[in-house]
Amino acid sequence: MLSLESPRWAELRHAYGPAADVPGMLKSLVSGDARQALDDLHGVVAHQGSATTSAYAAVPHVVAAAEALSVSDSLEHLHFVGVVASAVAPPQIPDDLRAAYHAALERGLALAVEGLDSRDTYEDAVAALQTVAALSGKPRAARRLVSLLNEAAELFCPSCNTHLEMDLAARPATLARHNISFGGASSLVVPWTVNAGLSRNADLAWMDEFVVRLGGHQGRLEAELAMLGGTGPCPNCGARIDIYEAWQA
Repeated sequence: MLSLESPRWAELRHAYGPAADVPGMLKSLVSGDARQALDDLHGVVAHQGSATTSAYAAVPHVVAAAEALSVSDSLEHLHFVGVVASAVAPPQIPDDLRAAYHAALERGLALAVEGLDSRDTYEDAVAALQTVAALSGKPRAARRLVSLLNEAAELFCPSCNTHLEMDLAARPATLARHNISFGGASSLVVPWTVNAGLSRNADLAWMDEFVVRLGGHQGRLEAELAMLGGTGPCPNCGARIDIYEAWQA
């Protein structure tokens, strides 16, 4: 684990330049305002869900801080680690940070799995499952789980090259053509149906092992995941879309 006093931090990068200020954030994570420190880390080290080279050095420190907390208090720390692990097009991990980073992911995964049983709200349950997916090497699954909390997703029809928007809050969920010229969704909304079962998608089938540990949230989450594993008609060309594969994340 990279020492917080190491000059190496200034050679690493975050979203706004050299990462010499990241050690101060990590110190605050332990001895200051942890919530503010995590917000700061999200803002510069994992800006808008991205990853930076400094993120790989920060993750071992965040996991170590999580290990000192109760399982119920570690969710936000582990969520940060999951965001880094599921980033789109992340930079290459520097060789000198690789071993500590991967070891931290393994320890973080153990904590995240242990904590699945103690999530009180549906939102926390989804966030916990998202973290488990990310730390298990399933970044696509983790990014799609975010949409369950956002209740919306962007899709792309491979048949007609049309951008679509999916409303997960609607029952049944709906697809709409995205009108880029006017910056919004068109009024054309088509309900879509889901396939029975999740075995056709390896990522969603993999989640079954963990969903059963979410107690009272299991039924709702199984229904939501069935939607993600379904198909729907493109409102532009009518072609049947594999929802999971058409996801733009």
